[in-house]
Amino acid sequence: AGGVVGDEGRYGYLRDVGPVLVSINLDNNQAVFPTLARDLLQLADFLGRSKVHVAIFENGPRDWTPIYMAHLAAALTAARVTHTISSEHQATDWRNVDRIKQLAVYRNVVLEPLHAERAPRYETVLLVNDVFHCWCARSPS
Repeated sequence: AGGVVGDEGRYGYLRDVGPVLVSINLDNNQAVFPTLARDLLQLADFLGRSKVHVAIFENGPRDWTPIYMAHLAAALTAARVTHTISSEHQATDWRNVDRIKQLAVYRNVVLEPLHAERAPRYETVLLVNDVFHCWCARSPS
């Protein structure tokens, strides 16, 4: 059967690691969100849904990203994948802030699950950016 499958040769060892925190910062990402959402769900299936926590922070949306995030939250809940998804409604005025310092603040938002009470001891933290990607290989049809 065709379809998307994990590349066992390259990534199979990841199934043996402990809990994984997938941390993502977004900014107006409706164009990449369908691919991102699909790949996150496939990654959770590949690694084991109970081992994955997805943390997403969106900065001042001016597009449909928050609506897509709400749909992803519902899909993750239905798949029993824990998640922390939030959005800052006020857009950052990048002309009036130190860009690196502000990006560090946003990065720390998606790393908060590391410090949450009763948080698992994550063995792996995966920082994902907002570009098109595919973690997996496609099997021949």
